[in-house]
Amino acid sequence: ADLISAVRSDVQLRRTLRLEGATPAKISEMFDAVDTDKSGTIEKGELAALVKNSLMPKALPPAQGTPEHIEQLTSELFTRIDRDGDGTLTSEELTWAILNDEEVRKSLKINKAQGPAKIAELFQKLDSDCKGEISRDQLKAFVQKLFPAPAPFRVPGTPAHITHVSGELFRRIDQNGDGVLTQGELTQAILTDAGVRKLLQLDQATPSKIANLFAQHVPCA
Repeated sequence: ADLISAVRSDVQLRRTLRLEGATPAKISEMFDAVDTDKSGTIEKGELAALVKNSLMPKALPPAQGTPEHIEQLTSELFTRIDRDGDGTLTSEELTWAILNDEEVRKSLKINKAQGPAKIAELFQKLDSDCKGEISRDQLKAFVQKLFPAPAPFRVPGTPAHITHVSGELFRRIDQNGDGVLTQGELTQAILTDAGVRKLLQLDQATPSKIANLFAQHVPCA
């Protein structure tokens, strides 16, 4: 098989795949486990299953700009700024937090070196009803402007993201455009295309991770 022969004979390929200690049987599993229908080629659905089941982390933090991220960041910010715990934020509390709390500055995208005038301007933006204090809802509205909602395909783990990643992988690997992937095409792509290695998470992988990546797919009976 093209993949096995290439790995046996090509030191650079083994280094790229972190497979210096892998047995021929393990190398063969890499292709065979993804080729679940045993057709001798990898189809789009099989590659999408790999992306979904093996390349996507099982527990993901909320993606930036999603409702979960906005809610979490707002709660964290409000707690850090509301020093007296009364449920509202004053100009003094905001100023103190910006001057003394790096996480607050990072989240609000402000530099303390910009000075008191910039902090006062920020407070006025947050205090949208001019009451001299900031509510949780006002802070949340401001955070939403700082972190716009991402396109669905950019939210890791969502169906749109999985479709996008598997589609990009397939396009890069399918050199002859026939709609299926051969061992030769996969080998060539891993050897020559850093984008493919990145999408398959092979650059930072350990030998055991690479061996287990494809073995996680149990072939159909």
